[in-house]
Amino acid sequence: MQLAFQSAVITRRTSPTMEDPFDSLELFGRGFRLRLQEFYSMGSWTAGSVTFNVRWQDGCFRVVGYDRSMVHRATLDRETVSVNFLTGRMQVVLDNAGAEPNTRRVGRWSAYPGQRRVCVQDVTSGLEFRRDLP
Repeated sequence: MQLAFQSAVITRRTSPTMEDPFDSLELFGRGFRLRLQEFYSMGSWTAGSVTFNVRWQDGCFRVVGYDRSMVHRATLDRETVSVNFLTGRMQVVLDNAGAEPNTRRVGRWSAYPGQRRVCVQDVTSGLEFRRDLP
């Protein structure tokens, strides 16, 4: 956990209207799952969460999975990005949170365009990590 704080993965509040970004930390075997949330009570139309799946591998706490889900609070448009760093694949799903339950979600799998070996200490901001995707 100290490593995550030292590398700034757990983003600090940047605004008085921002909720605490830390959501949860789940420890298991040789790794952990860190979940962050992004919510502003005012000043932003988006809200979402980021999850890092991390395990001890190759001498570092390696990010093996990354999930980001963002929703626009006015339109309810939702974007979900999931990256498997081990396989080099990513999925992007675009849908609407207000749609009928049986509405088909539009998603696509593709090759992940970034570096596949990412150590948690190299992540400078958990909430800003890979915001350029898709």
